Amino acid sequence: MWRHEFSVRKLIMWVRHLPTDSALASRGYAGDDRWGATDHLLATVADYVNLLDFHFLKANGGKNLTDPKWMDRPDMTLKL
Repeated sequence: MWRHEFSVRKLIMWVRHLPTDSALASRGYAGDDRWGATDHLLATVADYVNLLDFHFLKANGGKNLTDPKWMDRPDMTLKL
């Protein structure tokens, strides 16, 4: 008879490799580094659209403008 040994290490490995749209991953149990390349590229595009909008408004007489905020990324240690 086959007996499957299940360890905590295997459970952690399975949870970390869940798809990003799974229930556990969306609740944060799979770690904060669940962003893929597409997510990072979309965040970068959004950051630069905000930056271009800021410069456009500033060049056309915008007053009391604050610098645009960069989107938070879960696995970035160095902010742009």
